[in-house]
Formats: sequence, structure tokens, C-alpha cells
Amino acid sequence: MSDDRPSARILAAWAHVSARSKARPIVRREAVHPRRLITAGGRLAATFAIVAVGLLAVVSQRHDTASTALPSAPGPSAIAAMPTPTPLPGNSATTTTPATPSPATATARPIYDFHTGQLVTAVDGWALSGADLLVTHGGGRSWTVTAPSAPSTERIVGAAFADGLHGWVVSDRVPAEGSSGVLGVDVHRTDDGGATWETMTLASIPSPGPDPLVGFPTFSVVSSDVAYILIQAEGTPDSEFRLFATVDGGRSWHSRPRLPLRSITFVDPLVGWAVRNDSGALIRTVDGGKSWASQQLPAIPGVRASDLSPASGPARLADGTLLLFESAARDGNRGAFFASHDDGSTWAIAARGPTEAGYSVAVPNGGAWILGGGPSLLISHDAGTTWQQVGAELPGPIASIAVVDGSHLSAVVDINNCAPNTDCAVPRELWISDDAGTSWRDATP
Repeated sequence: MSDDRPSARILAAWAHVSARSKARPIVRREAVHPRRLITAGGRLAATFAIVAVGLLAVVSQRHDTASTALPSAPGPSAIAAMPTPTPLPGNSATTTTPATPSPATATARPIYDFHTGQLVTAVDGWALSGADLLVTHGGGRSWTVTAPSAPSTERIVGAAFADGLHGWVVSDRVPAEGSSGVLGVDVHRTDDGGATWETMTLASIPSPGPDPLVGFPTFSVVSSDVAYILIQAEGTPDSEFRLFATVDGGRSWHSRPRLPLRSITFVDPLVGWAVRNDSGALIRTVDGGKSWASQQLPAIPGVRASDLSPASGPARLADGTLLLFESAARDGNRGAFFASHDDGSTWAIAARGPTEAGYSVAVPNGGAWILGGGPSLLISHDAGTTWQQVGAELPGPIASIAVVDGSHLSAVVDINNCAPNTDCAVPRELWISDDAGTSWRDATP
């Protein structure tokens, strides 16, 4: 082909724009290709090529269903919709546009650049892959492309679902490259599994300099009504952090005091934890994020407090106990588990972590403790006294892990096939276990 085609010029321009982006543009794709193994460099090139084609093509609504695809009707939710609490005080930061249809398109398993995703019930889940938002109602055995209607200049930067029907997508609208202006952040909500979407402006952030970006946001979903979103606007003074809450399923959002937070975990509509990005300290709120106080954890003999760092907030066990794991920078990277029986007011040391432990904690039904993120997936059936390796099928360390319906786990796995001392993209895969981590299957979109 001749290199002076318009498509070649657009591809080159898009590669330049994408090189500065940490997020993904909202682009709907037509073509469906069989999934095949590609290198990290090939994966990146394929992503640029597919996005360029998507920008040139007219978006169609073709429904090509793979022979193995399951029915796309959403399955029943495993998270009961909680009664809507009394709205929390705060300044609403949203404006609303009417819902517009965005029909889903059934797919096989095409060549996408999977970034993150998880199950939210035994059969329902979501994934961000390349430029697309995908959903599954078959436990990750088949996927459907869906996305809110948005201009090509808007990019998906994060997503979360409460169940098979209710979900949210965050996207940003950046000023022209090389210029300053206002960074717009939108949140799109669906209550029908992605068939239609409603769009609200979450934030408009003035930028004093060029090329502001929104980093991947952190979600904490309590129910189909209550959810929290933490965003960080890079390229603004001190990398501005903003926390927003909704108590009506995302129809309105309320801003919270601006603190440099690294992660958020809410266990109910009011009680939650976060890690301060400036100090690494664990802090707690009991009023839905309007105020925060430091959490005092007991000292571990022979371990300095500065050597411990919480990766996220605590997990609630079946008996109501809160279990918090703090990874360690020294002492064999063992870390420690802390338990609270009074909703986090006081803590006690529950167990030391295993040597070279990871940082992602999952607690399926039956009382097992699972640690991911290290060289292998580890499980304890005796409250952290002994550990054994499981999940031999996993091809790499776990970046994040989630538990739903008691025994179904989904894990984002890093596939580090880069040579030592090289700079290359680390591809990811989505793996699912239906038996509390004993065996795993590849469910990568």
C-alpha cells in the first residue's frame, strides 16, 4: 500500500497522541479477529492500528455472534440493591444528559490490549480491553463490546459494576495537545447492563499547563446505589486528587474534601479506609468521606512502622471481622495481618505474612486467606499459621484479585515477558477460579 494514504497519516498521528496517554480512547470496533499470541511490541502496534481504523470507519451495529457465545441477557445480581440512604451533604458536581442507546455487539475473543476487569457475580463481569469496555454474562467464557456514546476525543479511564446491570464508566476530555485549558471528567451510568447509558459531568479541572491527564481512577462499590470514585488529575498542581460519592446509583455525585489519597475501600455507605499518598498512612472515615482520622495499628516486634505499607483497605469476613494486610519492605517481605472486631476502632495482630508475600488479599467462603501479587498465589486454611501455593496454572503474578458469591475469584495477572533491563509494555490477562482458587481458567477478552 502507498504510505501517502489518509489512513497512514492518521495512524502516525494517532501513535503520537497515544504515546502521551495513560488512558484509552472510546472507540467502537467492527472487526472481530481470532485471539492469537503476540509480542508486547506487536500488541502495542496492533492496538494503535485497530484504533486508527476505528477512527476512520463509521461505527456500525453489527451483531456477529460467535458459535460459543452464551445468551447476552444479564444474569441475576448477587449483590442486593440496598435501600437508598439519605443523601450525604456535599456539593453536587454533576450535570446530566439524557440516556442514549449503545447496543452491545457480541464478539469472539479478538486481539485486544486487556488492562483490567473482574467478575461481580458468578457469571457477570466487565473488562477494559484496548479502547473497549466489554461485559460478560457467561462467567468470562464469552464477551460483548459495549460503551457509552461519546466523541472520539473522549477516553475511557476506568470502570466498575455493582452487578450484571448497574455500572459506571469514567472518561476524560482533554484540551488540544500542547495547550492549557479545562480537563473535563465524565461519568457514564447504566442500569441495564450497558444497553443504554446516561452521562454526567463529574469534574471540570482547570489546567495551568499543557497535556493534563486523568490517571486510572479507583472505585469502591458498596451497592448498586452507593459508590465512590477517586480520581487524580496529572499535570495539575501537586497532582490534584478528588473523591466523589453517589447514593442514588450515579444519578448525582457529591464531592468530598480534597486529600492526596492513594486508594479507597468502603465496607458500607459511611465507613471506609484510604491510604494517604503523601505519607502512606492508613486513615478511616465514618461519615462517607467528609472527614478522616488516622488509624493506629499495633507495633510488630522487630519491624519498623515505616517498613509496613497498606496496599488497600480491609476485607470483611463472614463473621463481621475486618482483616487488613500490610505488606513489608523488609523482613523477608512478610508483612502482617491485622484484625478488628469493632469495625476498625481497634486492631490486633492476627498473623505474620509468609516470606515474599504479595499484597492483594481475598477471603472466599470457608475462612481461607488468599494472598496474590507475589511470585505465586498463596492460601492459608488456618488463619495465617501455614501457607501453601495454589493456582499453578497462573502465568504470572497477580496484580489484583476479587471474590464474589463466596467461591468465585477473578484475578488480573501480569504477563512479564520483557527481557531484563528493558522498557516494554507488560501485558495482562484475566483468570477466573470457580472453586475458591484451587483451579483457574483463562478468561481474557
